[in-house]
Amino acid sequence: MRITAMQRQAAVQEARVARSQLREIGWSRDEIDGQLRRRYLTAEHRGVYVVGCPPWTLKGALWSAVLACGPGSVVSHGSAAYLRGYLRCPPSLDHVHVTVTSGAPRRRPGIALHHARNLAPSDIEEIDGLLVTSTARTLLDLAASASDSEFEEAFDEAVFRRRARRAEIESILARNPGAKGSRRLRELWEAEVTGERNRREAEKRMAALIRDAKLPRPRPNAPIGPYTVDFLWPDHRVIVEIDGFATHRKRRSFEADRARDADLGSQGYAVVRFTWRQIVGEPYVVVARLAARLALGRR
Repeated sequence: MRITAMQRQAAVQEARVARSQLREIGWSRDEIDGQLRRRYLTAEHRGVYVVGCPPWTLKGALWSAVLACGPGSVVSHGSAAYLRGYLRCPPSLDHVHVTVTSGAPRRRPGIALHHARNLAPSDIEEIDGLLVTSTARTLLDLAASASDSEFEEAFDEAVFRRRARRAEIESILARNPGAKGSRRLRELWEAEVTGERNRREAEKRMAALIRDAKLPRPRPNAPIGPYTVDFLWPDHRVIVEIDGFATHRKRRSFEADRARDADLGSQGYAVVRFTWRQIVGEPYVVVARLAARLALGRR
């Protein structure tokens, strides 16, 4: 009966179980030690065991670290970013990052331990049973500790997946004005917001250029299969996309845009991209290039 209870507990914790949990379901110290001798249990951290012989996974290592650090422990920093899919590679296979909210953090082998007293309930979310820092908190933590490339990769991916919500980012910056990393996150976020504003303004100016030049009227924000394009001339098979409006280049977005262009090209569409600088500084060049492309498309 107690074996079944242990297996049930371990099943939701990637085959990990804490000694305290075994004691709660009625196991004695001698029984636990006996299972360790039989190698049905294997110690992974002090007071944390692997049940059976499962394959190693990062999620299992995260469960083990959280159980080892005790109640209130939260997966954080690069480990949280990787778990959320914001980093292509885990920050380290030798260490997982955990933040504790009470008590003095103890050094433990294989765990990069952090201490934070100011974690709000909104800074913590649950993923597959694990407590993990929210997207906004994860980005703030990375801004304080990660390299430029790692931080920007995670930021770009969070924005691309639409997980970096404006209210949450601005809330965590307001609640942690002097925190290490807050300035770095604020600068990148302001660049993102400014870029989005510039995008909307660029679309307005492009529409005005098309109208003033008396070019054929396009469909704005038109759906084509899974995509939504800025301007579409369906009879001419021509698409215009506004590009280069943000000051911060997003690797993920850049690659996705090129893949989308190739897909649309295979369907017979000509994709023409104009930048904010071209629309504002070279409007006659933009109009001439677009008119020539529409003429070719019409033929």
